[in-house]
Amino acid sequence: MVFTKEMRDHIGRMREQFFRTGMTDEITGVRPEILDGWKRAKEMGGKITDHYEMIIGANELRMRIARQQDLYDIVVRYMQKLYSFLKGEGIYITYADREGYILKNMGDENIMETKHVYQAREGSYRGKENPSLALMQGCLITGTPFTIYSTEHSAEVNDDWAGTVLDMAGYSRQGCP
Repeated sequence: MVFTKEMRDHIGRMREQFFRTGMTDEITGVRPEILDGWKRAKEMGGKITDHYEMIIGANELRMRIARQQDLYDIVVRYMQKLYSFLKGEGIYITYADREGYILKNMGDENIMETKHVYQAREGSYRGKENPSLALMQGCLITGTPFTIYSTEHSAEVNDDWAGTVLDMAGYSRQGCP
């Protein structure tokens, strides 16, 4: 599937219609896993402009990293290598644990500043109970690699973002935009 501007606009209209009516009868061109995410967001009280936030403290973040230190070290090196190829392309890379807590971020400064505006920083929760269909949430729920584009997010705040979530031994990481 090629995600064109026309498709982006169509899915945006479908998202608006779904969150306004709650009905799926006339929703077309939206992948089932995306529509499932919108339904979860709506059931959890999420609105398309919401951005859910929960952040753990520095001590808990350190403990989560320590529990998987070997994997963390490998993933961070991989992230650094990947970023060295993509630096300056408007990218950020996030590594989260299997529960959906962000353990490490890196990326272009302008993108990282935007992420901090939306509080998607280290220690932030992006797991299954998050009412916005975050990239990690889709991967955590489906248990499979997951890609989400622009207006497929339930939150309009994410419309400029797209990325792929990869799974490695039950852990997720994402790359955007």
